[in-house]
Amino acid sequence: MTIYLLPCLMDLVMFLVMLRLPDAAGRSMHLSDFKIALLIGSQSFTYIPACFAAGWMLKRSNARLFLICSLLLTMVVNIPLLFTNSFGVALPMMVLSGMAMAVFFNSAQTFMRGDVPPGSLIRTIGLYNFAWSTGVACGFLFGGLLNNFGGSAALAAFSTATCLLMLGMILAHKSRPLHHDSADGVIEQSLPGDRGVDPRYVIVGWLLAFVMNFTQRPIFAFTPKLYAEKHQPQWKAGVMLFLLVLMQALVALAAPRLRRWFYRRLSLLAMALPLMAGLGLVWLTFPGFWLSLLPMLVVGAIQGLMILASIYYVSNDPRSSRNVGVNEAMVGIAGVSGPILCEWIMELTGYRAAFFPAMIVMTLLVLAAQLILLRRANGHQIEIHGRNGTCRL
Repeated sequence: MTIYLLPCLMDLVMFLVMLRLPDAAGRSMHLSDFKIALLIGSQSFTYIPACFAAGWMLKRSNARLFLICSLLLTMVVNIPLLFTNSFGVALPMMVLSGMAMAVFFNSAQTFMRGDVPPGSLIRTIGLYNFAWSTGVACGFLFGGLLNNFGGSAALAAFSTATCLLMLGMILAHKSRPLHHDSADGVIEQSLPGDRGVDPRYVIVGWLLAFVMNFTQRPIFAFTPKLYAEKHQPQWKAGVMLFLLVLMQALVALAAPRLRRWFYRRLSLLAMALPLMAGLGLVWLTFPGFWLSLLPMLVVGAIQGLMILASIYYVSNDPRSSRNVGVNEAMVGIAGVSGPILCEWIMELTGYRAAFFPAMIVMTLLVLAAQLILLRRANGHQIEIHGRNGTCRL
């Protein structure tokens, strides 16, 4: 249970900050769209290199130590982030937060794979995605409610108490013995002598991680700010984002049964096309709360499917720790490029909701890159042999 509660609680405290800063940018800090995009994106500037470094250094034996260090840093930097109305204070704190998040989530995934037996990888990843997605959703919900009832003091007290709870859980947890086999570095869906899983799907997974976050981070960055500028209560933006990520969490929990379907090219179309349609419908109805709610749930559902597929592709490989490091770096790259590129398009067009067509175009470009990568070699199908039969790409 600890391996699932940790990412849930960490994202809970992190997204208290991720709701509070954009709301304060439009309500009290009066930041431009560029500055809020830079502020949210700054977390990813250090997240990216820290992910690559963590991917090389992490192993089952040291994951607990890295978890503890990243948790302590998060607890310290969250306090000024929940109180400050100064861009100059928030910016370096977000940079430090990016380092902490990179180390934590790379460590958590290494910790997770080492703590479960072989053969349970896809189910474990589904529960992991459900856990952290639920944490994000609750961070948006609690962030709006706590801010309304107790302001920054309530947010900081809740964040600190949650971090201390996580520290106690890590110290008390008894890990699976290192000499016991685990899901770490074990490939599923293959037998000795089989061709195994097509390694190109690792790259497909990295691209999925990028596009999922590219289409999510601008929504996180600009929705609370635009609602604040229209003098809407913070809870409305919090509930909207809560429901978006809650749908992501529920799909991530239900989708592991699609394990074999993920290794079909059709699955990429089945994820990208509904995502583009959902973003288009939100674009037409934004910023209306009730009108945009249903298509926003569609967006959340597809993003949940994408992130589950992404983590499964990169974890179902012998170099899983290094692959996950790259995967998390792609999350960071999207976290920088998504808000900043979308803000640039908003500025260029003078249209405040222009980030939606920008996200649709990026989804289409990534889909094209994935299909080109997986094109048939010499006109023949690529087959993946497994215990349950043959999967054709």
